[in-house]
Amino acid sequence: MVASFPAVSINYPRGRFDIELYLNFMKLVGQNQDFRIQYDSLHRLFLLPRPNSSQTIVAISVDPPIRKGNTYYPFIICQFSNDEERTLELDISDEALKAKNDASSGRPTEKTMEGTLPDVFAKALRGLATAKLTKPGKLPDVRRQRLCRPCVFQGR
Repeated sequence: MVASFPAVSINYPRGRFDIELYLNFMKLVGQNQDFRIQYDSLHRLFLLPRPNSSQTIVAISVDPPIRKGNTYYPFIICQFSNDEERTLELDISDEALKAKNDASSGRPTEKTMEGTLPDVFAKALRGLATAKLTKPGKLPDVRRQRLCRPCVFQGR
């Protein structure tokens, strides 16, 4: 196991899971069900801070989607608190880390990461899965002083 994140609140599929990151796959260990997801099936990561809240959502795009019962889940929505700072040391050899960095097209992954819990989780997963990470841009909502745009989901 390269890294682990215990008791992560996941909104979609609903539950609290321990997330274990391995060299070639990630594992969601829950009370009733476990999911094993190959890094090849992770396409994009989204780091989405919630406005007027101290929480950040990390959305993981999965193709083929994971299945729980008769329901398919194309995204895994993890919710983290911004209040918790974390230092993470990846338990990975230097050769394996160099191979992962050569395979990725983005920034190289560091062996030691520190910052808020959602940032550390997203960086570690981006480095191991070589998936693209999308963060909020620099286009602020001038009226409310936020880095987001208001929108309506399923509005009429």
